[in-house]
Amino acid sequence: MVLPAFPPALLAVAVSAILAACSPGKPPATIESAQARLAAGEPRAAAIELQGVLQATPTSGQARMLLGKALLNLGDAIGAEVELKKARELKHPDAEVVPLLAKAMVEQQRHKQVIDQFGALDLKDAAAQDELNATLASAWARLGKRDKARSLVDAVLAKSPDHVTALLSSARLHATGSKIDEALAEAGKATTLEANNADAWLTLGQIQLLGKRDTEGAAASYRKVLTLRPAAAGAYTTLVAIALLKNDEAGALKLYRDMEKALPRHPQTRVVDIQLALKRKDYPRAKEVALELLKIAPDNADVLNLAGIAELEMGRVSRAITHFQRAIYLAPELPAPKVGLAHAYLRGGQPKRTLALLAPMLAKNPDDIGSLTLAADAELQAGNSERAEVLFQRALKARPGDPQIRTSLALTQMTQGRADAALTELRSIASTDQSTVGDLALISTMMRQRNVPAALDAIAALAKKLPASPQPDLLRGQVLLGKGDMPAARASYEAALKKEPTHMPAIQGLAAIDLREGKPEAAEARFAAALAADPKSTAAMMALVDLKSRRPAAAEEVSKLLADAIAASPNDPAPRLKQLQLLLLKRDRKGALGAAQAAVSALPDNTELLGILGKVQLLAGDANQAVNTFGKLAARDPQSAQPVMYQAEAYVMLKDNTAAERAYKRALELAPNSVEAQRGLIAVSVRANNPARALEAARGIQRQNPKLGLGYMLEGDIQGKFNDWASAAKAYRAGLDKGNFVGLSERLHLATAKSKGDAAAQAFASDWIKQHPEDAGLPFYLGNQAMDAGNLERAESYLAQAVKANAKLVAPINNLAMVKIKLGRSDALATAQQAYALAPDRSEPIDTLVQALRQAKQDAKAVDLLQSALAKTPDSPLFRFNLAQIHADAGDKPAARRELELLAASPVAFERKAEADALLKQVSQ
Repeated sequence: MVLPAFPPALLAVAVSAILAACSPGKPPATIESAQARLAAGEPRAAAIELQGVLQATPTSGQARMLLGKALLNLGDAIGAEVELKKARELKHPDAEVVPLLAKAMVEQQRHKQVIDQFGALDLKDAAAQDELNATLASAWARLGKRDKARSLVDAVLAKSPDHVTALLSSARLHATGSKIDEALAEAGKATTLEANNADAWLTLGQIQLLGKRDTEGAAASYRKVLTLRPAAAGAYTTLVAIALLKNDEAGALKLYRDMEKALPRHPQTRVVDIQLALKRKDYPRAKEVALELLKIAPDNADVLNLAGIAELEMGRVSRAITHFQRAIYLAPELPAPKVGLAHAYLRGGQPKRTLALLAPMLAKNPDDIGSLTLAADAELQAGNSERAEVLFQRALKARPGDPQIRTSLALTQMTQGRADAALTELRSIASTDQSTVGDLALISTMMRQRNVPAALDAIAALAKKLPASPQPDLLRGQVLLGKGDMPAARASYEAALKKEPTHMPAIQGLAAIDLREGKPEAAEARFAAALAADPKSTAAMMALVDLKSRRPAAAEEVSKLLADAIAASPNDPAPRLKQLQLLLLKRDRKGALGAAQAAVSALPDNTELLGILGKVQLLAGDANQAVNTFGKLAARDPQSAQPVMYQAEAYVMLKDNTAAERAYKRALELAPNSVEAQRGLIAVSVRANNPARALEAARGIQRQNPKLGLGYMLEGDIQGKFNDWASAAKAYRAGLDKGNFVGLSERLHLATAKSKGDAAAQAFASDWIKQHPEDAGLPFYLGNQAMDAGNLERAESYLAQAVKANAKLVAPINNLAMVKIKLGRSDALATAQQAYALAPDRSEPIDTLVQALRQAKQDAKAVDLLQSALAKTPDSPLFRFNLAQIHADAGDKPAARRELELLAASPVAFERKAEADALLKQVSQ
């Protein structure tokens, strides 16, 4: 493992030690003798010779180049880069310098910089260009552009099958593509061609270790590296890692002592010190050494990762998150910081973010046991016990032959209906296996089955295995909270906090209880205390943002919290996304545009933020900039249709139908079955007054989805747009003949009325409803028409038919309740309660139920309902206005005035503002 970005000063001592071996009395150093040393595989001696040359002629570009080459062979990529840059400044030919310089930069993992500087360079020398291209291939591969890397490598090998650098690049490509045997063959060939090439042996060792899990073969290769390159820090660190894999702590410690002697001040020696400290759980020591390294190398991803691990193990979650996020930003290809961040999010009570981080990792490696169990833990913490059980089952199946396979088999039995036998087996495993995977699988199963006593028993068994961990108390709290036993749940969460005072999931559990008990101030106080204990806790800040966002008066506090969260975790997109969400909710498009631009500037590789910037630019009316932004997004993922769709929307705003049509067609090339793109193409064609092209697209949807009614509905809509209602009716009828009712029967009614008159339309409606009592669409449509016309009895009849056709549709039930309220029906309240039960979080059923309660003289219940709704959606002007009206009608002017003043301060537009202003004036007198 080569550590990037360490200042050259760190290696000065090592270089000085090499040069100190040059004693007086020896023949004067010459470039020719140094070249001979290099050719003989003696880079250390060559470096000594070249230092002598440079003492006499410091402006020798050739000596600088050769010293860079020698240092590169010695494993000092940073020192090599310094010398090679000086050689280039001294005008030494690029053909000799650049291939070496590119290699030095790649070894420091500066892949993007290599591509930016040398990707388009023509060296005018075929051999030098081949060497550069083989190195560029490695950089492209590490940036995820495997096709580009492969084409460069193949071109070199086609001309020179024995080109060692190209062979090594090809081997690494094959290894990452799971073609391990081909990779081994190429790396082995490279070691045969150049037996003294340390890079070839390093590559062979990496493939043996990571591709074949051949620790013995890999160890032999790395020991060979040390004979060729005694100061090869990467070989030492990997040999230490192999020893630790074998639990050979004594062997690892001996290797570390040898490394200390060979490289006493090398950064990698200190990295090994950190790793060994972590192994023996000396987390303060690991943190101390990591922070020392970060002072001189703040942009080193590996050290940031190790610092994050130490902080996490010491319970400092927010600091760990900061380290992991920075490491990911600097080296997005490294998996270790992502795993660390997933652990930290979970410890910080953010299971959804854990799952979002793990999703692409599991997509790439679906059988990774660590990612699977971590994802299962996250699902369990999020309360998704069914999904947790599935993931635990996958995790346990991923290791055939593992003792925990019994758990996998037990879970399989459960899915086959043999629950009793499966549970007996799971309990047996949990009681005999020292790991906790079986326990967690059993707990998730019991939680999913809502078997509270069995879940609590399983958690008690887990607690015996993890006496110092807050996890069992947390799980117990979740089970008890689900049961509704809030006092016991509170006690469990408090027990978790006694073990780990900053355990965010437990704090979140207690806050959830506070909210259930109607004590939002207590919930805020909990997170405020957590923030006081850890001022950089993004999780606590974001929790406070969510709570305070419910109070319009706390807008300034929310803005400051978000600014603090962004400052504390500048590489975390979550606070920036929340900031944008709130700005857009307030319709502050100028503020949202500035925040989006700042977010993209800080996190230029975050595609989600880039997409939001484009959308905000559209909202701000800057469609030209939106086109450019979505173009960048499309370039990041050229196989995705969505950015092209966004571009099309921008072109529509610019009224550039030609460009919009081209974009929609490009989107359809990428996603041929995209209905969204086809509908966009239809809309553009209609605006361009081109019905033929629009109809062609609609009929394309019919061919792709012959059993769906959408294509026929779109064809009818197009015909209607151009006033050909007879053809529209024919298309709608064709869709209905396919057995599709949604949206078509009401459209056919309209088309019939337009083409044949109201009497024909009414005859169709009567006949259709009789023959198709299961279709709720047409009676709902006719009921709404009757409502708009003021014919409430007719509306009640049609809406009742719609509800009879489908009693699970909220809108017909809600509208029927509204009609019954206006008609003074005795069952209006029951109907409103039926709609509310189906959608308790939607504003329409809440408003209708409030009106029904008021009609039933149950104002107290209406107030309770509105206050509960406002706790969830504090920015709803309708709820606040209704509450103010109730207070005003009850004669409580101060309460009414308080609600109306909050309404006036809200940034959310309210269509009944004039009524609200008039009422405020009335209650203020």
